[in-house]
Amino acid sequence: MMKSLFVKLTIILLALLTMTPAIAQNKTDENLNTLGEKEKDTTQKQVGWLEIKGFIAQTPEAFLSQDETGSHSLQAILNHLNYVADSDEFSGILIISDPSSLSFTQIFALDKAFTRIKKAGKKIVFFSENYSTNQYLLACSADAIILQNKGGIQLQGVSIEEMYFADFFEKIGVKADFVQVGQYKGADEAMTRNAPSKQWSQNIDSLLDSSYEHLISYIAKKRKLTKKQVETIFEKSWAYTDTQCQKQKLVDQIASRELDVIGKKHFGDNFTWVNLAKDNLKEMPQDIFSLLKMFTQKPDTSTQGPSIAVINAIGTITSGKSQEESIFGSATTIGSETFRKTIRKTATDKNIKAVVININSPGGSALASEVMWQEIKKLASKKPVYFSVGRMAASGGYYMASAADKIYVAPTSIVGSIGVVSGKITMGSLYKKLGIGVHTRSRGPVGSFFSSVDKFTPHQRKLILTSSENIYKQFTDRVMQGRSTKINDITKVAQGRLFTGTQAINNGLADKIGSLETAIADIATECDLEDGDYDVINYPRPLSLAEVISDSLGLQLNAKKINIKQNHLQSNILVNSAKKILGQKTWQNIQPILNGYMLLQKENTILLLPNAIQLK
Repeated sequence: MMKSLFVKLTIILLALLTMTPAIAQNKTDENLNTLGEKEKDTTQKQVGWLEIKGFIAQTPEAFLSQDETGSHSLQAILNHLNYVADSDEFSGILIISDPSSLSFTQIFALDKAFTRIKKAGKKIVFFSENYSTNQYLLACSADAIILQNKGGIQLQGVSIEEMYFADFFEKIGVKADFVQVGQYKGADEAMTRNAPSKQWSQNIDSLLDSSYEHLISYIAKKRKLTKKQVETIFEKSWAYTDTQCQKQKLVDQIASRELDVIGKKHFGDNFTWVNLAKDNLKEMPQDIFSLLKMFTQKPDTSTQGPSIAVINAIGTITSGKSQEESIFGSATTIGSETFRKTIRKTATDKNIKAVVININSPGGSALASEVMWQEIKKLASKKPVYFSVGRMAASGGYYMASAADKIYVAPTSIVGSIGVVSGKITMGSLYKKLGIGVHTRSRGPVGSFFSSVDKFTPHQRKLILTSSENIYKQFTDRVMQGRSTKINDITKVAQGRLFTGTQAINNGLADKIGSLETAIADIATECDLEDGDYDVINYPRPLSLAEVISDSLGLQLNAKKINIKQNHLQSNILVNSAKKILGQKTWQNIQPILNGYMLLQKENTILLLPNAIQLK
């Protein structure tokens, strides 16, 4: 017992060491150090400043999810921006934009918040030393874009890299044996082909065309340029000097990182800086008893009055419990058991008047998708249910969304992929090359159905094709139950076709272009709830401080011992290496797909989107 207590106290002390830099970090930039440190003068207007950098999580994060220079979740950033928009004390905000992993759908949500600030008559100024495509798209919402002296702008566009493993599999003695329903589905092609099919190329090319068109139009509208001018800028921006960037109307000002000087130019002399992220940090407790309480206390998600629940459904769809971490790293999974319990909790809580499901999923298990569809449909019979699509609600993800009353999308969200893939990967030839003898024994006409040695027999292939066709029919029936008044002909949007959010509005797969906040505001209006009269409760709850510390240290803590799992540590080493090689953003795109293919180890039928478009 004493040893256990000693271990816990040691971890708490380590936590204090971890937390100290987040609350009183020494900055190398002397100019930044002065911002937010000045005492507020209530007779002056205030100007907020906020750094947006690094990985931006889609869902609210736990304690320590931000430091005093920036926010690490989309919701945290939106909270800061809305604070500026709603407070009469502020005359504007300065955004310091450093390299980040913002997706276009996140930029879309932030743009809505910037619009609120502008409508309140407040000024937005952006500064960056160097603008990538996503940084520049975000900056386009500003009243003034400032570029570091001798900095640059590198605009790229949208791209996708598709990998095909059929030839590689042949060399190592592995064979992918799949059945696909939906000629545009494409989820099996990475495993069964060495190049894309004509149908898949048509599918993905349509997505790329729509996404790029939106990208060009967005910049042209925001910067008051023609599309032709923007396309020329995309072609040449990498070679532009800072002065050429200004001449081409990409930026409004060139300046050094003297932010007080920038502030005076755009906000005048009579204002005080407010470090938004630092002002919103939780204060550290001053005594050990308060610290112990914080360490053990779980975040409260109970409702105290009228509330709207936001259920965050992020990752690959699986049966069983949701997981924060998978074999391929930190990507979450949407577990049908966990999701079902959450849905039922919101259904029975009388304070929860409506539910918005915030989804970002390429799909996964067909059975789990159906189980969750059923639960959403039951909930929708009692309370309004809206879906807000982040980067994608594809395949199984769209299966779930089709049960909602309304579906909200960003212009570049990916939706659809209504199709089915079933099969297995056989390794008989690989076993032979490795000198492994495998003798299969089975009983019954289909006892060896999922043998890892042999391909499907003709009879087995016929059975799995019939099963897949049944699931496909069920999929389309489920979609039409929810979307029959919006979709005229299911055959024109099914067969595995993919669509951007803009296209989905036109063909009936979605209802409205809007962010998560838009969906929350609209569903509140439907429930006759006015702004300020209701709470927004996020599910699943954020991690407690103890869980954050445990995860960050790679420890599994219980009352008796600390158990460090060697295979978990080895997996993390491999994952972190892959992240460094591929880059955080590319890893985010391929990770859910890898998790989806791993489902084939335990489920023979999946509803999965095989690729993800990446904003460059």
